[in-house]
Parts: sequence; structure tokens; C-alpha cells
Amino acid sequence: MRQLTVLRLVELAEGLEVPASVILGQALQRARLTLHNLVLRVDLRQLLQGDNNNYRVLFPWARNRLNSSTNGVIEVTPTGVQELAAFIGRTPAELATHLSQFTPDVPVEEVMSLPI
Repeated sequence: MRQLTVLRLVELAEGLEVPASVILGQALQRARLTLHNLVLRVDLRQLLQGDNNNYRVLFPWARNRLNSSTNGVIEVTPTGVQELAAFIGRTPAELATHLSQFTPDVPVEEVMSLPI
């Protein structure tokens, strides 16, 4: 098994023209590690197809955000997660875990960052 050093990650990211922080953040999100500290990438179309009734209250927010997104993918900051969680009556950890289920499978360069 080969190990990837931070330096090598940065070099690979530069070659891909993608910030290393985005690559690492997406990997942590997929592994569902330290979600409360991450900027979460969320595919709103996937979220709107979800069937968890506890989070249906997010649908109007997701539809509104989808209207202003070019590809349906947004980034939600930790502060945004905290505010949304307070609004819907969940803990930030619960909401971050829920949102992490909708990690997009799109190229990083297509991300539209719209902090809330």
C-alpha cells in the first residue's frame, strides 16, 4: 500500500487544477469524517429526491437554491449548516450527516459556491 504525502496531494491537485482543500474536503465528506468542520458539497437534485420525511422541510430551500445554481451543486459552510439546523430543529451534526449523503459526483470545477 502506498502512502500519499501532503506534498504529493498538493502536487497532484495543482496538476488537476483543483485546490487540494477541495479534494481533501470531498474525501472527508464521503468518509463522513469531521463533517461539522467541512464546507459540504451538496447535489440539490439528489437531496430533493430524498425520502427522509424528517428533512422535507429543506425542500423549499433546496428548490430556491437550485433555481440559482448552474449545475445543482452548492457548497454549504459550517455556519450555514448551523443556521439551517437551528431553523429545522436538528443538531448541526445531524444535518451535516444528512447533507453528506448527497455528495455530488460531478467535476470539482463545476461547483458553484453560494454561501448561506
